[in-house]
Amino acid sequence: MKKIIITCAVLAITAAGAFAQNSRQAITTPGQPQPVTPLTRPQSDVTPEQRVQQFAENQARAFERQYSMTPEQYKKMYAACLEFTNKMESQRTTGKQPTQQEFEAIMAEKDAKFKKIMTTDQFAKYESTRRRPVPQTSAQQTPIRK
Repeated sequence: MKKIIITCAVLAITAAGAFAQNSRQAITTPGQPQPVTPLTRPQSDVTPEQRVQQFAENQARAFERQYSMTPEQYKKMYAACLEFTNKMESQRTTGKQPTQQEFEAIMAEKDAKFKKIMTTDQFAKYESTRRRPVPQTSAQQTPIRK
């Protein structure tokens, strides 16, 4: 009885290993085109302009849902997001890292545009849900003493 159980267990493990190898080979067999899905699509297929537009659209859609915006507000929000994303992308592609002051100026400009687009309640909700950098305390700035 013991031999039968051990034999069945060995057969089950061998069969599972064989199936796992076949599925991996089907995916990585050279010469066969791989199906393109959102997870397997190479990033090089997306141009920087498409990436910027997609990011701005996703951001504007999220704002539309989160703050219950009208279609007119969505169009204006998309334009503002697109402008901001283009600025950030241009800095990213030039390799120039914006200074803290430059970044804060861009964010202040973005917030001013958002304030014009949103209602008072929407902007108040935006301000309350937005992530703010945590100011460094004096304890964080002083070095640790031995």
